[in-house]
Amino acid sequence: QQQQQQPLLSLLSDTDEGAMEQAPSNGAAQEGRRPVLELLDDETSVTFEEVETIKGMHPDDRMDLFQIMLAEANVSAFASWENEQEKFSGDPRFLACSKKERQTGFQIYIKMRAEQEKEERLAQMRAARETFKAMLRELVPTTKCTSVEFNMRCKKDPRFQAIEKPLERENLFKEHIEWLKQGGKVSAGGTSSGGASGGPPSAKTAFMDLLREQQGLHAKSKLADIKAAIKDDPRFKAVEMALQEKLFRDYIKSLDSEADKQRRAEESLRARADEVRMARMAQSKELGREKQNYFRTEAAAQLQSFLVDHVHNPKVPWSEALRLLKADRRWDVCKSISDGELQDVFQKHIDMLVERQRSLFHKLIEEKIFLLTPWSSAQSRLEEEPLWPQLEQALGNMEREYESFMQSWFSRAQKDLRELLRETRSITEKSRAQIEAERRALVSKGEDDSMPVHLREILQALQHDKRYILLECDAGLREDMVNAYINEVERDGPPPPPTASQPAARDAKDARK
Repeated sequence: QQQQQQPLLSLLSDTDEGAMEQAPSNGAAQEGRRPVLELLDDETSVTFEEVETIKGMHPDDRMDLFQIMLAEANVSAFASWENEQEKFSGDPRFLACSKKERQTGFQIYIKMRAEQEKEERLAQMRAARETFKAMLRELVPTTKCTSVEFNMRCKKDPRFQAIEKPLERENLFKEHIEWLKQGGKVSAGGTSSGGASGGPPSAKTAFMDLLREQQGLHAKSKLADIKAAIKDDPRFKAVEMALQEKLFRDYIKSLDSEADKQRRAEESLRARADEVRMARMAQSKELGREKQNYFRTEAAAQLQSFLVDHVHNPKVPWSEALRLLKADRRWDVCKSISDGELQDVFQKHIDMLVERQRSLFHKLIEEKIFLLTPWSSAQSRLEEEPLWPQLEQALGNMEREYESFMQSWFSRAQKDLRELLRETRSITEKSRAQIEAERRALVSKGEDDSMPVHLREILQALQHDKRYILLECDAGLREDMVNAYINEVERDGPPPPPTASQPAARDAKDARK
């Protein structure tokens, strides 16, 4: 009993050192690790203490155990994961898999289950058709019976009810009647036999049996070719000469028809076998691709987790990171993808670290340095910050980073001031004329150095906004931008009313008129 309850890990362990002691059910020895489906039997149990053991297995083994759990519950191919997952919430094989592994395993299982149920339905349909044909041979021995009479007589027979579609039953009945018309016979036990109508049945049947005994007959054979061999046979003499020729031609035609029918049947079977083989190959490839994509995604996630835990310096080379990774437990999953894909994930992580350090450097400049401050003046101030050694190690040429950010910051500051001016409601198309009128009045009074009142009101509305204050380092440029915007608003004129149509649509409407 203790041997039957051995831990699941021992059942799934590799057998590279020798073949497993337990042989397969067919008696043939197998080398290497046996599939999980062959190792598990009705007496194998998985306890909650083995959840952590299952988590440490290869993803292939966890996936196989998860699908075994679904098969044991006889989950239908049309079931939904949302409804079924609650049934397995207490199963260790369910708890040992991640959410993504459960969903992927469920999708793979229902695809295989759908194919299995499809084959079962087709087998049931074929069996029902054969049973229905046997009932026809038993209950409809002649062509005098009609389909209505047959339906009334057999409607309560289980063999009749097994064919659900009335049209299919009607087609099978017609095929049976056509078969009877072509010479098919039904014995007292309900079994069918071949035959033809007309002439003395016993002599004719014996003559046909005589022809069947002859070897080498084909579509171009003639009675004269075999007449010398059968002329002394009583079965040949029992049939008149004219009827001999007719029966021989009928027999040759039947040979040709049967050969053609057999040929078509064989071609149909080969074509169907090719279709099934191609469909299975396509399905196998699709499942393989899905499984490979899942393991590739899982490996990339494990590598990303390792890099977040151990690689914090963007100057760490890939060789050093690979050495640390091989010593980590996550290497067993990561090695399933190529070295190129591993390096791509590593490079993305390094780029993310560099970008993070660059963002910290930009934020430090905005907090400690004024706009347009030269690098020679800002360097000593920045070197006093605790983050400076870390940033310098990550970014390298700090002067180049500083100048690049300062240019983008200055450009962004001008755009922000432009946006602030558009938000200022006191600037209208009449502002320029009002400012010029006030300036002329001040000149006439001898107050040339005084600022026009309207311009002072505009600047007072702007001076409390940080977008205006930021360009204090270049007051001349800021003043030029304000004056240029005032001139632009005057040139554009008053804005159209909200109910006015767009100029392009208005011009098109005038052109149509």
